[in-house]
Amino acid sequence: MGEAGVEIPTTIDEFLKDCETYAKPEENSYFYSLRGGVGSYDNLFIFLMSYAGADGFFDENGNCILNQDIFAEAMDNYAGIYKNGWVSRDSVTNSYKEMVAEFGSGISMSMSHNSTSATNHKENLGEGNFTNAIHPAGKSGKTAIPVPSIIGAAVTTQSSHPAEAAKFVEYLGAHSAASYFCQAAGKTPVNDLVYEDQWCKEDPYMGKYSEIMNSDSVILYNNPIWLTEWASFTGQDIVSDFQAVLMGDKESKEVLNSWAEKLTSYQQEYLKGRQ
Repeated sequence: MGEAGVEIPTTIDEFLKDCETYAKPEENSYFYSLRGGVGSYDNLFIFLMSYAGADGFFDENGNCILNQDIFAEAMDNYAGIYKNGWVSRDSVTNSYKEMVAEFGSGISMSMSHNSTSATNHKENLGEGNFTNAIHPAGKSGKTAIPVPSIIGAAVTTQSSHPAEAAKFVEYLGAHSAASYFCQAAGKTPVNDLVYEDQWCKEDPYMGKYSEIMNSDSVILYNNPIWLTEWASFTGQDIVSDFQAVLMGDKESKEVLNSWAEKLTSYQQEYLKGRQ
């Protein structure tokens, strides 16, 4: 972006304009790499939630809000960057690997992902040739981002050596091990002591993650991972339906109504089981 004189967009309107302005299909060059295949739900929902300024999937009664008109408007805009030819035609099936390859080869100027892809970018582009940024904000001025996933270790009840296993888990959460793992894997630390390590202070990306977690303009929402159906829903329903929207075989409103109905059913069943 820097070499092309392109500013990082801070709003969704700026993002959509950049997608249009810098799309050069004849040169196989684009502003953004869309993820339309496996794993597409995270980027999709970040866009939808940010566009709508929403802080979750459900209202106070456990009903999914994705059937509201604002989300259909959001999905129309997001799908539009594919329909208008502002991203590669391969984007409809792009998974993580293909998305990173587009970004790393210069086909796209930007992509959306979490901290763990930094290692790939360093290999593809070299340190100093890319940066991270907060997702563009919606009209409310807010950016909605899912609560970070926690990677942890546990001891099973069937363990033959529970005391030793517990000791190992304790070690993994300690300062030295956490620091090594976070630096090697590009993870954001949960052990506060790691932030005082020199590598963390000097890391060009960690500061942005800290900004995200402490910004008043960022909404943190929970993906409903407590629903037993969530994995199959995101891995099957969302992928096929979103691709159908991109290809023009289904309408955004139709798909979102279906998703809202299913998620409401799952959530109501979950709430019923907790009573």
